Amino acid sequence: MDNDVNNMDVTRAYKFRIYPDAKHQSEINLQLVLSKEFYNLLLEKSIKAYREWSNKFSMAILNRFAKEIEKDRKILQIYLQTRREMKYRVLKAYQNFFRRCNEKNSGKKIKVGFRHFKPGNRCKSIIYQQDTGITCAKNQ
Repeated sequence: MDNDVNNMDVTRAYKFRIYPDAKHQSEINLQLVLSKEFYNLLLEKSIKAYREWSNKFSMAILNRFAKEIEKDRKILQIYLQTRREMKYRVLKAYQNFFRRCNEKNSGKKIKVGFRHFKPGNRCKSIIYQQDTGITCAKNQ
């Protein structure tokens, strides 16, 4: 094998299956419901803002909307990293929306529309963007 391949840093992703007890399952369900609610409220505010301001949209605007939503204390039960990930999802959805608008204006036949709200049964995962610091020792 080539030496360059042996010296490359390899990033791996792991997916773990958990089997929570009833107490932990209810906490997980609460996190899923609140995450969906936060996402939908953030999306609703951003759609209203887009209709008023047109193409002016940024993470700063989403942060302001999130602070307004977070005045409701129950939303603060969602982990900060999860709320941050929801903001990135909405921002990415708008970036893709603007990209599709530009493609349609340039002549491509493409469907353009806002991101849809999540119904009650669609939010099935939460992302935690935290580096756990797990490293693997290289074989010598």
